[in-house]
Amino acid sequence: DLQVLLPTLATLPNVTILNLENNGLESLPDDMSSLEHITSLGLDGNLFVDLASTLRSLATLPSLSRLTLNVSAQHMDAVRMSLPRVDDINSAALQSELRGAQATAAPDVPAPAPSMGHHEPVTMKEDDLVAVSEL
Repeated sequence: DLQVLLPTLATLPNVTILNLENNGLESLPDDMSSLEHITSLGLDGNLFVDLASTLRSLATLPSLSRLTLNVSAQHMDAVRMSLPRVDDINSAALQSELRGAQATAAPDVPAPAPSMGHHEPVTMKEDDLVAVSEL
């Protein structure tokens, strides 16, 4: 349940890209405004049952500008109208970025050390959601 994770995710200001694809989510919390740093969100492959409710939830994300969401072409206009700040929906570039969340370095080049100012995508799968919610 994503509702349980909101307080934890809200304490991570360097998490700006969140991949929750293929987690079997059926709904989103009504108010996700505490995730004020999330600019890119991957939700493709979930099982949302009510598009209108999902869009209302997504509209509460104040910084969201990029989104993947499994939605039919006939509903894309409704998505764009409900989320006017989101300028990148289901683009190939965003899908590649979300799915390539694990950065790799060339064999002879060391990976850069993490820094507080560096933003890496975070991918959470169903087991991760359960584990974090049990903390």
